[in-house]
Amino acid sequence: MRELLLGFSRNAVYQKEIRALARRHRHLFGPLFVASIEVLLTVGMVLSSAAGARITLEEASSAYFWVSLVLAEGLVLLATPALASLTISREHNQLTLEQVLVTPMPTPEILWGKLSAVAVEVGLGAVPALAIAYVGALLSGETDYMVEALTEGAVICTLAAVAVGPGLLFSIAFRKPATALGSTYAVVLGAFCAGWAALGAMAKEGSSLQHAHGADIAVVQAVVRGSICLLIGLACLPACFRRLSALRAAR
Repeated sequence: MRELLLGFSRNAVYQKEIRALARRHRHLFGPLFVASIEVLLTVGMVLSSAAGARITLEEASSAYFWVSLVLAEGLVLLATPALASLTISREHNQLTLEQVLVTPMPTPEILWGKLSAVAVEVGLGAVPALAIAYVGALLSGETDYMVEALTEGAVICTLAAVAVGPGLLFSIAFRKPATALGSTYAVVLGAFCAGWAALGAMAKEGSSLQHAHGADIAVVQAVVRGSICLLIGLACLPACFRRLSALRAAR
């Protein structure tokens, strides 16, 4: 798997991060965590069937769908801020930041290497969970589930964007990892709650959204939450470039 991950990009910073990831076997955590949750779900349904409960294929598929979807979003929401906020602040603590700053690589390539390494590490857990959710949606035969799965996949990508942007910015701005981590979680959870608050305001009494079909609601949720998250994440990237450029110039 390590060679496969290294083949995604020839960026030197990305290669360094993936090699460190593989040395500590962190690349296995996401897939193993997802697999363990799905095994527990399967065992639970088998035990329920043995106890006399009748679980149909549609019910089992629905269970896999919802558990996997929540698992994928939870992994992105919890893991991405932690990983992104440690990218540069960890270099401060390990006294290896100087090696990054003096490299002849352009600043955008350094940022891209850090961002892509975080995206790969989170994706190792979120992608398998989403894949299981898609299979569950297909087997359930529910059209709404397929729409929900596709739109939630888009929301998860934008959730990752809003986590990576502030995470990288605070990682550069603060030397202490705990400060960077706390600030990132505050912004990410604020954006997450703002998305739901906006949806609640749109669905107030008398709104057309209140009586909308399930698939239509899923699309609106993806657009509203995704737009808020994406705007916040992208707005942080120019600031990341300026702060890192300033650090390099000071060297």
